Amino acid sequence: MSDVKVMALPVEKFNEAADVTEKVFKDTFMRDIVSKDDSFNYKNVRVLLEDNKIVTVVIITPKQMYIDSLIFDMCGIGGVSSLPEVRGKGYAGMVMKDAVKKMKNIGCDISLLYPFKPSYYAKFGFRIINFPYKVLHKKDIKIELPSDINIRKFKKSDINDISEIYNIFNKNRTGTLIRDLEYWQLKIDQLKVLNGEIFVAEKEGKIKAYVIVTDMKKDWDVKEHQNKIIEVGAYPEYMEIISPMVHYVSLKRLGEQYDRIFYDDIDGIEIKGGKELDEEDKKFYQNLKDIKMLMIPHHESFMSKITVLFNKRLKLNGYKVNSWQDLLSIEFKSNDDMNSTVLIKYKDEILNIDEGVFLNMIFGNLKLYYNDFKISTDFKNILKVLFPEIKPVYWDFDFL
Repeated sequence: MSDVKVMALPVEKFNEAADVTEKVFKDTFMRDIVSKDDSFNYKNVRVLLEDNKIVTVVIITPKQMYIDSLIFDMCGIGGVSSLPEVRGKGYAGMVMKDAVKKMKNIGCDISLLYPFKPSYYAKFGFRIINFPYKVLHKKDIKIELPSDINIRKFKKSDINDISEIYNIFNKNRTGTLIRDLEYWQLKIDQLKVLNGEIFVAEKEGKIKAYVIVTDMKKDWDVKEHQNKIIEVGAYPEYMEIISPMVHYVSLKRLGEQYDRIFYDDIDGIEIKGGKELDEEDKKFYQNLKDIKMLMIPHHESFMSKITVLFNKRLKLNGYKVNSWQDLLSIEFKSNDDMNSTVLIKYKDEILNIDEGVFLNMIFGNLKLYYNDFKISTDFKNILKVLFPEIKPVYWDFDFL
């Protein structure tokens, strides 16, 4: 019988773990990307050793995420990999369970991953969150740039400017991450992997907005002949530059080969000519990296932070109460070690929902479930205040 152990990555076994991820994913992202991130910590790389040999790896990457201007501790999950010869033994599941427990121990509020197979990660409490996106067809592209705006490609000396724009543009959004300059540099270096480019818009020699665009990939290693705008940003007084800039960059990028470009649908930003995806568009997009799954590892930590946001929303809507808890209660009930349901109580009514529904409500997708709730109008009205409709955005730039 094999000797099996799940633990934090021993420092002396880093190369062994990196070899596993390289063999599975056919790239060197653990050596050249993960380990160079300033958040990298050996304790956050969870591994399974079979007879003292690393055969399974799961990487936890701590970051911080905005949810409507509040900062939450976010742990990304990546590099979930097992050597081909040990698959079918349940090793990846063992390490995923260990990783979830680790995230709870370090007080992680939110965890996010891009799944190979959503049904697999659902076993560990992860649920699909809908991040809306649109498409701009080549036939609808029209260049209408203001005469005083110059667009050019990014230079490394621009990094401070676009970092400042990012911070201002994203701090009141939901789903965006906090970035420092080191993180920006790391991600910019990675853009070449997907043939990515950054374009900046200048007025009187000063950068006012930027757009990041990359090739898109079908599945995980086969290129589709499409592109995606993976991030935009602008100073508040220059938001109107984003739409013509997207048109300009799209035309430059598409050339003769591509016929459409995809982008995230963002609150406050309207791309002229952009549309909801039709069935033909979905043929290009449905198998690409558009699925995101989240979970709440540490319920107490999450609820202590969301309390500030709930109280703020109630006050803005004229409710004269000391706390949202004067109106209703929210309780998490564990179904098993990994999955929970959420009980929301208002007076003598109880709304019993899956944690995934609760997460979608947090991220602004209440409209997906509102009509299905068998509750009173008063109860629904309070939920609409606490969980307003928002277009969440998680920039693909962070996943490179």
